[in-house]
Amino acid sequence: MQLALEEFGQTLPRNVLQSAPRTPEYKQRSPRTCFYASLIAARLSLGSRMLPSEGHIAAQANRAGLLGEHGAETFSEHRDDQAAFVDKVLGLQIRFIDQKYDDDERIDALTRGLRDEGKPVLFGTYRHWVVLDGFKRTRKAGWIGMNPASGRRLEDTGEELYPPYIASRLVASGMPLVVIENSHEPAARFRPAHHSTARSIPAVQT
Repeated sequence: MQLALEEFGQTLPRNVLQSAPRTPEYKQRSPRTCFYASLIAARLSLGSRMLPSEGHIAAQANRAGLLGEHGAETFSEHRDDQAAFVDKVLGLQIRFIDQKYDDDERIDALTRGLRDEGKPVLFGTYRHWVVLDGFKRTRKAGWIGMNPASGRRLEDTGEELYPPYIASRLVASGMPLVVIENSHEPAARFRPAHHSTARSIPAVQT
């Protein structure tokens, strides 16, 4: 997997390649909501007239049993319900890709899916979700995007994700990728989401 990602990186032009719509800076409001904060930011990049607030999403997810003590429930038994919930409240159609898929599908999501299809990808760093939307290649290629814990772009803080780290997380941690397949206006109308100016809190995730 690492070799395939590195070989892909060599095909990228130097400098920044914005593949999916650029995710705006968005800071999560709770240490448990990095998953939903990442999705809100991605949804804002795709355009929307009205979105629910992060607090409203968290309350709804908690009542539905989709938000646990350490973050959004993304274990396999929750994924269909989680995808249906995200579709309802954010108008995002998401797909989980985990170790039950072969490496080719995960590599494809992080490479061709992001570059050629422009699909944002949620990636699980250590106990935390970030959203990836492009690449940056200097001496080597890395994945860029937005970290909702700080509300800042990864590339602005030197946090580019390189192939060895991405491969190790996918293999060792068993974390799924979450690919945003499509978007539409959410069916329900809520109080609009807004960018948080709250102090950054280290985020955790199940």
